[in-house]
Amino acid sequence: FLRMDHPLSVDDSRLWDELHHEQTREIRQHESRTTNALHTVMSKTAAGISSAAATIRSAAYRPVPQANNLDDFGISTASGDPLLVQQEEREEFVFLRPFKLLQRDGWGAVSNLDLFFTSLYNYYYNRGLAPIIGKGVVELFSLCLTLWLSIFLFAYVDWHALSQCTDESSCHDDFSSYLIDKPFRRASLWNLLVILYGLLFCCYTAFACWSWVHTIRDALEAKYFFEEKLGIAAHKLEGGAVDWDRDVVEKIVHMQTTGEYRVAIHGQNLDALILAQRIMRKENFMVSFFNRRMLDLSVPCLKGTYYCKSLEWSLYFCVLNYMFNHKYQIRPAFYLDPPSLKRRFMLCGVAHAVFLPFLLFFMTLHFSMQNIYDMKSSRQYLGPRDWTLPAKWTFREFNELPHFYERRMGPSYEATESYLKLFTQSTIVTTIGQLLVLTGGSLAAILVAFAALNDAILLNVKIGDWNLLWYIGVLGVVYSGGKSLQPGNGSRPRYIRNIFGEMDATLAEVATHTHHYPEVWKARAWDRGTYKAVSAMFQYKAKLFVHEVVSVVLAPIILCVSLPKCAEQICEFVMAIKAEVPGAGEVCGYSTFNFDLFGDESWEGRTLGVCSDHDGHAYDINSDMAGSLTASVMLTKSVDAATKLHPTPKAMNGKMEKSFFSFKSNNPGWPCTESGKPLVDRVEKFKTEEEEALATERQHHIEAAAHQLEILTQLEPRQQRVRRVAGEADSGGGLIHREEARHGGTSSQHQATVPPVGKREDPLSSSRANEHILERSDHRRESINSGVGDSFILAAGHRPTTVDQDRGERTAETQYRLLERYHSHVTSQRQAQSFVEGSSNRTSPDRAALPTMREDSSHFDSRHSMT
Repeated sequence: FLRMDHPLSVDDSRLWDELHHEQTREIRQHESRTTNALHTVMSKTAAGISSAAATIRSAAYRPVPQANNLDDFGISTASGDPLLVQQEEREEFVFLRPFKLLQRDGWGAVSNLDLFFTSLYNYYYNRGLAPIIGKGVVELFSLCLTLWLSIFLFAYVDWHALSQCTDESSCHDDFSSYLIDKPFRRASLWNLLVILYGLLFCCYTAFACWSWVHTIRDALEAKYFFEEKLGIAAHKLEGGAVDWDRDVVEKIVHMQTTGEYRVAIHGQNLDALILAQRIMRKENFMVSFFNRRMLDLSVPCLKGTYYCKSLEWSLYFCVLNYMFNHKYQIRPAFYLDPPSLKRRFMLCGVAHAVFLPFLLFFMTLHFSMQNIYDMKSSRQYLGPRDWTLPAKWTFREFNELPHFYERRMGPSYEATESYLKLFTQSTIVTTIGQLLVLTGGSLAAILVAFAALNDAILLNVKIGDWNLLWYIGVLGVVYSGGKSLQPGNGSRPRYIRNIFGEMDATLAEVATHTHHYPEVWKARAWDRGTYKAVSAMFQYKAKLFVHEVVSVVLAPIILCVSLPKCAEQICEFVMAIKAEVPGAGEVCGYSTFNFDLFGDESWEGRTLGVCSDHDGHAYDINSDMAGSLTASVMLTKSVDAATKLHPTPKAMNGKMEKSFFSFKSNNPGWPCTESGKPLVDRVEKFKTEEEEALATERQHHIEAAAHQLEILTQLEPRQQRVRRVAGEADSGGGLIHREEARHGGTSSQHQATVPPVGKREDPLSSSRANEHILERSDHRRESINSGVGDSFILAAGHRPTTVDQDRGERTAETQYRLLERYHSHVTSQRQAQSFVEGSSNRTSPDRAALPTMREDSSHFDSRHSMT
């Protein structure tokens, strides 16, 4: 085909379309003739086949003069089109690549839209093809290096000979003397375990290579789509100048709507919500499991929950990867057969138990190779803090893509560190740390002094079996351990006046990023229970690794004992919350933002601890559902009819409402759902009332400041007269005293001539009183001026309130603060109304759970402020 890189007129476009139609017909005829000729040539000898193939190739790619082509199709070139004349004079012909032939009609139908959009997002998330290849190379090399090093240490190193090396006489100079030549010659149980370990992780390495190759293949297709269809260059994507919603999603939706390039067929609609639902189809169910606490991750006779990556892979294998069919609809065999889920859990538990020793060694070696040197060089022996895996799933919101989640959670690390530093450590721990620092530092200083005199002392002088150099290393570890047990310089700064208020404000700042703020935390950030709950979710890297190792050890018990008890509950929950999206299959109902069906009414205070079913009847959210949903399905022979007989599980803690507003903030061009518009209207109404209250308060401040300025302006002549009288008193003090002694009572007569202020004496009667008035006036002027300045700053919108920050561009933090204030407002109103009406069916909430006003809130009573 001839390709033109400049816009054409309407007539030229019509002519080129006709030309395309005729060329398509000629190509099909040419292909049929080539096929017949090929069958004829195949019956001849090998030499004839080669000659015929050369002839066919030359005939297939022989360019045809463009002028003859146009005349043959009945299109005249005498119109004087400069492009046609120029191409005719240069006799240049450009042929399109074969796979572009079918894309001229505007169709790019994709068989699996989930995989297609996921590959597009992975390409965008990793910022191009080169980072994907580099990341895969590093992971594969790290995996192979860990595997080779572990086999080398297991089989080829003679540890018995190394243990005999105690001094120079008993040690060999060459390290090869400590290696075993051909260790697998003799059969033993240890060699068998090493061989099994090597085969196991070799298979895993091969699987990782296969996955990496498929990832590169998908990335190549995504690269072509980004560059050819979306017009996004690779360097622009690597520089972070591409926005997912504006530059990717909106263009895909526009091409689908206009028919420029359709990837979805059969009436499938596309928008930002459907793309997010397809990409996060499985992750949304996982978020709902943690939100509703459907997974029992505890171990009998042990406290706490245990969760690790291997358990997460098991959940994906047993639940998420099994529940969908090829049409991305949930299999009835999944939610109607809980015993099958129990068997899958137990199978994974047995597999964990079999591969447990190999997995533990591989995890320990891999963690040591990646983190030990960094911890030593950074002197953070426990590593940096990070959120635990259950906490990350708790904070994750519905339809929240990874880059949005990471952008929201990024500032939470520093804020949480600041909150934890406000708590001092236990006195016992601090005392132990001081003793360790004193002991280790003193003894190490003495040994360093010996080294300053003669460095041979450290190498040759021994205490017991070790020289002094070894003791210096031990004392350094003792000193570092003691320093880690002491509170840092940032713990409880002295300049903070109200430590409890600072704790509440800091924890509220953490909540603006995590979107997790239970009622028992509000106004109780100083409580040790709150501190333990936050610190349990935000732990050091070394503690996270120890917890993961313990979780891996306990994973067989969790998979064989705890999770099978939840199998029936998980199946019924999936059946109750699944929702059909036209053209996209079935997704998690919470991700559809259908507030009429899945909205958390208790979050807005409409029901205090009570939810309603499909028919509007109230039921307790903590009570078990009446009967079994699976039994109802078997009885009614219909899933829809059975689910209507049971209450619909609601998202807890306003998770769906917060997800809705976060998704709207991240995708401004997305039109909200019909059921979400009333919620948006209520929040906007509350925001408008809040702005009006703040505007009224600002006006009161401005009027009060203006009135005070007017009073100061009226007092200005009197202040000048006071200064003049004070100057005369200082210059002629003796004459005044003599006149007062001669005439007697002049001072009192002068006082009488001064007009009184109300019923008080005029303070202008003496120079000392005059100076007192001047000082008070100047002080009052400074205070009033500063107050007026603050008022005008407040009126100009510079007060650090949520409403002022929300103007211009609504960020996720200000949006969350607005939702928190709205939640507290409507909940307190409902609670007050319930208390006044004396409803017998609603219990009074706990005092600790009542919503309170935080220090960073912009609410204040105008009457109290004016008073």
